[in-house]
Amino acid sequence: METTSTSTKTDSKELLSSAAQQYATYLVDSMPQTEDGQVRYYISGSLAMLLLSNATSIQRMQLREDKTSPSGFAARDIGKQVEVGQAQRDALTEASRTLHDVDVITVGGFTQSKDDVKKTTVRSVVENCDKATALFPAFKTIKGNYYFDTLSEERSFKQHDMALITLNNGAQVYIADPLSLIIHKFADTCNYAGQLGNAFADKQYAKDLVDLQALMNGLMPLYTSGNSQEDNVELFTRLIKQNADNAEDSYLTTMIKGGTNAKLQEALDLIHEECGCLLVNKPAQNAMDGLLSALNEQILQNSDEEVLE
Repeated sequence: METTSTSTKTDSKELLSSAAQQYATYLVDSMPQTEDGQVRYYISGSLAMLLLSNATSIQRMQLREDKTSPSGFAARDIGKQVEVGQAQRDALTEASRTLHDVDVITVGGFTQSKDDVKKTTVRSVVENCDKATALFPAFKTIKGNYYFDTLSEERSFKQHDMALITLNNGAQVYIADPLSLIIHKFADTCNYAGQLGNAFADKQYAKDLVDLQALMNGLMPLYTSGNSQEDNVELFTRLIKQNADNAEDSYLTTMIKGGTNAKLQEALDLIHEECGCLLVNKPAQNAMDGLLSALNEQILQNSDEEVLE
């Protein structure tokens, strides 16, 4: 019985992963992500995580402000392109779940045209993606709760940290930087870890913990294998600063500015213990230690700077 249950769960995750690839391929074909060589938008959130489980390669990149560019941003690659193996895709698939919305970050002044909107309606997606109802359960009624959450309408971006990934079917899709996804997921997990005992927080913490371990298990062998502890601390210090600067009202910034306190330390200790049990490879385990050390260093540094002021 247990074997059947595990097999069903695996099949379900693989279906969701496949459905995400089909949907994203339709989306970027219908609403191109670039125009005249400029990136118009990229995918973030849960859909981006699902797409990573279909990726065969990842090229991290950054869009920085550039007044000479039509979009106001110019692109540059960060590091070398990495090839994603089946073991990493399997690890990333662990975070697969159904969706209710699509997080999209627009670049410059890009907004959906009427034609874009037409192609991304529920009916249009269902007609063109036979696996759509697996990914978005609400699609079964052709009504449901499905919308674009354009995060760039909620806050301004000093820069865009993103990646160009190649999927199993050969399609290329721009998504949020996978390593930045780890930082944001880590911050979300810390946030809910500090509120445990509340039913909503308990549910969100459990979900975010699964996401965090999937990202660490899948990505760290690609980016931190062979790293020393100092290398990992340096990497995550850079990522924490970068993401805190880019989202000044985020929980990540709140943690850093809040200083060391017993509640936060309990949350970090809990994540270290519970996530540590779920990390299945040495790069992921070492990277988690580096991430926690980097955060603690940033908190202490911020406290010292406030004292000096």
